[in-house]
Amino acid sequence: MVYSTLIVTSSLLFAVSSGLKCYGCDEEKNQTCPGWSRGVVDTVADLGDQLGLYTHCVTVELGDGRIVNQGPYPGDTHCAPTFLDAWAQHLNAKWNQEVEIRCCTEDHCNGDLVKNSGVGGGSRLLSATLALACLLRLLR
Repeated sequence: MVYSTLIVTSSLLFAVSSGLKCYGCDEEKNQTCPGWSRGVVDTVADLGDQLGLYTHCVTVELGDGRIVNQGPYPGDTHCAPTFLDAWAQHLNAKWNQEVEIRCCTEDHCNGDLVKNSGVGGGSRLLSATLALACLLRLLR
């Protein structure tokens, strides 16, 4: 998604654009993964994508849990089901294990799923709720 803002200052007109923001890394190019340990890639500011070619954030994760590639991709091609199947088969043979390729369309959506899912917080909330329910039952 490409965002544009017009700023008028002293009768000068500036266009400030911001694109889709994805975490990026590529183990094959010695860019350590996962990419959320550094700044995001902005498809407009960093890749010059004024036309909105990059529409999806992608994460490639191996069966052993290792992330080997993250970044913005043209979703019309790279996230189409037939391409995903072929890409997964290619990467499966390359890494000699199962491969999962995830595509998403929101800023930062290819970030740390465990950290962002709130699983830890949700589990603590559930534990606290159960403890409170047990305590109330004992007090009856």
